[in-house]
Amino acid sequence: MTIFINNVLGLVVLTLACLFKLSITSLVPKPGNYGVSHKSEWPELLFKPKFEAVLAIQDPFAGSDPTQYSVFIQSPFEADVRVAPKYADDKDVWIYTTAGIDGIVYEIPKRGEWHPNRIDPGWTNLVGVEYKMAIQIIKQDMPGVLVEYKPTDSLPPNNIRINRVILYINPDGNVDRTPKVG
Repeated sequence: MTIFINNVLGLVVLTLACLFKLSITSLVPKPGNYGVSHKSEWPELLFKPKFEAVLAIQDPFAGSDPTQYSVFIQSPFEADVRVAPKYADDKDVWIYTTAGIDGIVYEIPKRGEWHPNRIDPGWTNLVGVEYKMAIQIIKQDMPGVLVEYKPTDSLPPNNIRINRVILYINPDGNVDRTPKVG
């Protein structure tokens, strides 16, 4: 019975390979290509659901071996868990998402890049910094983000955008509140 099942399974794989014009060898990762993917960032996963991003990064048919590195999902957390893991490695991949089980990737997943989630707590280190310098730092951290700046007494926007950061500027031209994605 086991031999019959294996033969049927082999025929199914062969049929699928023919249908999709794949060779059997392309279905099995080659020893020279298997290992940690040489890719360092995944811009195509921006604004995708977090679980779709994890599956794409850990896809062994794309040449990656998920046993050789970790994929960390960094969602907005409480203040006491905003520290980098001690066992992190520069091969590890960080995915920054919005809150919730169906969180969306709002920052390009990258290797070896850890920082607190930019939705919460945001860029706490920029409070008191001159606003032009803060804009440069934010744009360097998150290429392509829209940075808006407003006076401190301005009302927050009534909509949330995961590609926007708002700077609240005091009369001296310095950042007054912690900038956050949203």
